[in-house]
Amino acid sequence: MPSNRFAEGGSDLHQTPIRSGYVLVLPILLASGVVLAYVMSFRSYGLNVEDEGTLLYQIVRVAYGELPYVDFSTGYTPLFFVLMARAWRAAGTIVAFRTVLAVVHAITAATLALLVGRVARPAIAAVVPLLYVAFIPVFPGEFCAFNIPYPAWLATLGWTLTASTMLAFVATRRRGWLVAAGVVAAATLGIKPNAGVFAVSAATATLLLVPVTGDEARSPFAGALWVVFCIGLVVSVGATFGRRVLGAEGVVYVAPIVLAMGALYGRARVGRAALVGDALALLVPFSACSVPWIGFFLWRLGPSRFAREVLLIGSGAADLYYRSYPPFEPWALLVTALVTALAAAGALVRRVPRLVPLALGVAFGGLIAGLALVARLGVMPERMTWSIIWQLESAGFPLTLGTHAAGVLWLWRRRRTEVGAAGVVLVFALFMYLQLYPRADFTHLVIAAPLTLVFAAFLLERVVSWWEDAVRRAGWRTPWLVASVAVAMLAAAVALRVSPNLAALAVTDHHDTLPSDVAPVRVDRMHGRDLHELAAAASALAAALDDAGTGTSGRADSARTSLGFPALDMALVMAGARNPTAHDYFYPGRPDHGDEAEIVDALAAAPPRALASLNRHFTFFDAAPAYYFLLRRFVREHYVLRARDGRYDVLVRRDGDRSAPTDGGASVERREAEAAAPAAVPALLLQATADDAATRAVGLARLVDALAVDPEAGLETYVDRGQLDLRRQVLLLRTIRDAREARAASYLFRAAASGERRLVNEALDAMDRTRAELVARRHLWSGPEVPGAWPARQTLVAIVRAVLGDAAAPAPAVAFAAELAGLLGDASFVPALRMRLAAGVSDAAAERSVAAGDAATIASTAAALADLAPEGLACDLAALLARDDPAIVERVPSVFLQLADRDEPVRSEARTCLARAAAVPSPARAALIWVASQLVDASFAPAFRAALQDSRADVRRAAAWALGELASDTSSEGLLAQMAREDRDGAARRAAAGALAKRAGTAPRVIAQGATESTR
Repeated sequence: MPSNRFAEGGSDLHQTPIRSGYVLVLPILLASGVVLAYVMSFRSYGLNVEDEGTLLYQIVRVAYGELPYVDFSTGYTPLFFVLMARAWRAAGTIVAFRTVLAVVHAITAATLALLVGRVARPAIAAVVPLLYVAFIPVFPGEFCAFNIPYPAWLATLGWTLTASTMLAFVATRRRGWLVAAGVVAAATLGIKPNAGVFAVSAATATLLLVPVTGDEARSPFAGALWVVFCIGLVVSVGATFGRRVLGAEGVVYVAPIVLAMGALYGRARVGRAALVGDALALLVPFSACSVPWIGFFLWRLGPSRFAREVLLIGSGAADLYYRSYPPFEPWALLVTALVTALAAAGALVRRVPRLVPLALGVAFGGLIAGLALVARLGVMPERMTWSIIWQLESAGFPLTLGTHAAGVLWLWRRRRTEVGAAGVVLVFALFMYLQLYPRADFTHLVIAAPLTLVFAAFLLERVVSWWEDAVRRAGWRTPWLVASVAVAMLAAAVALRVSPNLAALAVTDHHDTLPSDVAPVRVDRMHGRDLHELAAAASALAAALDDAGTGTSGRADSARTSLGFPALDMALVMAGARNPTAHDYFYPGRPDHGDEAEIVDALAAAPPRALASLNRHFTFFDAAPAYYFLLRRFVREHYVLRARDGRYDVLVRRDGDRSAPTDGGASVERREAEAAAPAAVPALLLQATADDAATRAVGLARLVDALAVDPEAGLETYVDRGQLDLRRQVLLLRTIRDAREARAASYLFRAAASGERRLVNEALDAMDRTRAELVARRHLWSGPEVPGAWPARQTLVAIVRAVLGDAAAPAPAVAFAAELAGLLGDASFVPALRMRLAAGVSDAAAERSVAAGDAATIASTAAALADLAPEGLACDLAALLARDDPAIVERVPSVFLQLADRDEPVRSEARTCLARAAAVPSPARAALIWVASQLVDASFAPAFRAALQDSRADVRRAAAWALGELASDTSSEGLLAQMAREDRDGAARRAAAGALAKRAGTAPRVIAQGATESTR
């Protein structure tokens, strides 16, 4: 091996001999061993209700013999489920199952150490994998992300193995490594679709990286193939982002790949003849391993459904889950600037060694100044450790982009020479980073940036070598200290991130085991109250499913079936229940209303004895209760609340009595203790601003209960009396945000108007989340729930009126005020609400995709007017649905149904406007038909029949389902029969066939004649 080439081409690196074989054994063993010990220590720690529950249940479904895509909807590919189902059958419990994930993380750490060892010294190779695993999110007292069976963990291993095999090919030019890379990339595709596609793209781009060497043969045809591959890669990557390629996404994701390919263009002109054979060696095994399962599902699903379910083409998934690239935080920019300055200083002192003392002095002075700045300006409400951790996490985004920029610059400088291992890693890093889209948050950054971290290690190696060279040339005898300091800083970052996790794990006397055979996990007694309530709800669900007296249908096939909403599959796993539908993760828009109709059809055909749902704290699913109005109305019609444990509800089938709900013989939990007396408010305020999050949550709950006992004064009165400083007010606002506590509304408005930047931002964030919770709780399966008392009501009314009339008020405050307006019930809000709604309707009429009126404000305004002044509102709502803003699409149909169920004349007006709008082709036609379908009104039949001829499949599907709920008529049945035979869309054909079955009496109708939202 060359003695001075970490990057196989970096002749300016230090002169320490590198042995890429045995010398890496120790870093690999160290990294994998530490990671295995760390992850295994958390194997029985905590539980994630939403993601872990959904993935585990889908794995269980495959273990029962179901097929992904065919029997249930998923965004992940079959190999993941095959592997995990086998592991689950062998494990049997969540704790044992997590051992598999721990091994996966350990192997990933080993491959990362191997990759880093090819571009940096062994000490760095040992610590960089630890840095990756350390920053996989852990939430002390709740759960660990590395314990959740995300396909991304297996896909990351696939990425590192593909990169390793391609790196071996570049070093040896043996095509056996290309065959291995193709197979591993195909396996990655079988685990996570975008990861597999991007991985094989990175491998193909690596072939373009290889230059002609020595007397290697050249070919014009190979040069042309190089250009074809390059253009194909760039175009396919750009197509991934659609219209967003012209925005920030194009700069962040696509531009680095385009520039990297541009740097390599000179290699096309020489036409490396071996490129043809290399491409075949890579792509043929990839295709051979992928085509069989792709062909199978293409045959089972058909082309249109395959494109939607497997390839996600036309599913709108990217738009539904989209989160824009986050703006850079000031502290994150400061961290990035310091890192850049140290690198620049290294480049400078390498050329001018005599500046080493000055550079070190400036660096030390900058560090002291930075610490002083943090001490003076840093609020650090969650204490220093967590504040630093969160700032380091936020710094990950600019640091990653800076690494890519530095890598592209380095590649351009070396575009005519061998780039070796570092070049391979850079290409893979750029393609792997594409996985961050469409959800640019820190969890997905951890998934998207492991190979960027490897290339950052290469850059670190160069900077360290510059400093070492300068120190040596300056006459200092301790150049080894430079590398020691660098490794120590990385190790310090690892220790900082894992310290609160290990501290939480060490407090064993505050832990107990969840009473569940399938999930005997350890939970914190204070933080883990939610999981104990989940276990209690799962037990109640199991008891309800086993209770033969619960229902009267006697259908054996529904004895152990249930549904968890909106993402409560963990309750089903713990209760041993089966989901009779194809969907178990209800994120508004996926499933859409067409899929929702199939769900209620399945439930009507074999009604489960019991269902489970959330009643508050919906996390990412706040909009689900309002959006899924077909399912909500069905459940309210046929089910009644039986038990409530915290935020978990268990509902059981009614036995024919559709009058006022009963508790089904079981008590429904409300409050465990009486509200504290108002005199206790000052003490509770201190508890609500304590350092511990769980303590704050308990204190806030008791605090607002005490305020509700004597609601004359709002929370702001006691904040003033207590003279809370900035830090404690930030903690209070965050607690209100996390609890989504609407009864603190008057204080939120006061904080938002304070002018203090931190308070304003925290208050607006709390308003946004609290408004979403208010919306969700108005649409619960168990019936609407709203606050019974509003502290400082008169003050709050005045504030809401002022905010609604203030054109300069921030959007979250206005949306919150609009939502409160309907709940406060004051008619003085109506003029301002009408003005706000008019802006949204005029934007819809102009068919502007991005309207001036804030969508959340318009949706809440519509709901408030439906409460306060419903007459004359319906036609405006029909026009409003032309806007495709998620907040409107999720909320306004439920508001429309509220109007259509009101007394006259609002009822007739709503139905008239609805029938008129549904009869006309428009972007909102499908949504309007789904709303109309719930009214079971024969006057809509002509509009439904006309919609069967619409060019859009979603409209035809909605119209067919709606006709199935109406009484039989010859004209409709003929059209439905034709549609069931000839429609080009499979989902529309299924809807037509289902409608015919309902009309023939072989399938039950979902909606009871004459039922309204108020009777459900």
